[in-house]
Amino acid sequence: MGAVSTGESGSTTVAGRVTIHDVARLAGVSRQTVTRAMNDMTGISAETRTRVLRAASLLGYRPNRAARAMVQGPGTTLGLVIRSLWNPFFAEIAESVIDAVHGRQWNLHLSYVGSGGRDALAVVRDMAPEVDAVIGYLPPEIGSALPSFTGPLIQLDISDGDSADAGFRFAVEHDLGLVVRRFEETGRRRVAMIDGSTTGGPSVRAPVFSELARAAGIWDERGGVVSADESPAGASVAVGELLDRSPGVDAVFVFNDVMALGVMHELTRRGVAIPDDVAVVAMDGIQLGAYSSPPLTTVDLDPRGLGRAAVEAAADILSGQAPRGGRGAQRERRHRLLVRDSG
Repeated sequence: MGAVSTGESGSTTVAGRVTIHDVARLAGVSRQTVTRAMNDMTGISAETRTRVLRAASLLGYRPNRAARAMVQGPGTTLGLVIRSLWNPFFAEIAESVIDAVHGRQWNLHLSYVGSGGRDALAVVRDMAPEVDAVIGYLPPEIGSALPSFTGPLIQLDISDGDSADAGFRFAVEHDLGLVVRRFEETGRRRVAMIDGSTTGGPSVRAPVFSELARAAGIWDERGGVVSADESPAGASVAVGELLDRSPGVDAVFVFNDVMALGVMHELTRRGVAIPDDVAVVAMDGIQLGAYSSPPLTTVDLDPRGLGRAAVEAAADILSGQAPRGGRGAQRERRHRLLVRDSG
């Protein structure tokens, strides 16, 4: 249950008692809005507060002492939406969020979209009645699609046109520039990319990386970009296709660390020395990359730091210390290259 759970379940009265859901229905607002109105919290208008209090009075609703204690202290519920549970990048984000939530004595509602094509918007819509804020990889239209949700929506990877209340914008050109410069410094002359995308089209990274590498004079036009399923198996097949069509490739940038493991496995199986014959650089910064063979050079997206920062952003908006929406609510993240043995 959420932060002001009164112990009832469902959305109707239980055993003759009026619940917070009854008040929300009569006032035409969400459960979170009733919470804010009844506890004199920020984030709602005076008109909405008055409407909620009038509905509560008409129904004779009184939050019990336990519910009030939950609002005044522990009890805030955070929703977390992630793409996968098996990819360590998302697992590290989730772990850091869990740690941050535990430190604040909040509750956590975790859901994931997975690889089965689940509708991310439907996932968020299902959890919305039970949470006070949502963070995760959210659909760009999330804010406009959930007009009745009054809690903050925090986007972990914000893009142009995103309607989330706040989020993190990755400095993609800066981060990929680190990879291109690394390839230049190590004398690579024919660079290609193994891309990954859950949408069926190219990722945001692919056109940016190819243009940067082309401008540096090291892009391999024959090899180019080969797309693959975001898995070691998919990347393994993709790098095989890449080498078959452009045998002279001497460096590969891989969409993420998990895929890079598959790339290095296939290169090793073919007798290709890493990095002497082909350098491999990826992007994520998961802890597992330090223990691959050879250890993986990667752009460190700091998944644990991202999770902590997202919880802080939600807390700042809930407490009224930070704005909602607009450029002021977006935080740019620039990352570093972890140079190891693979490239």
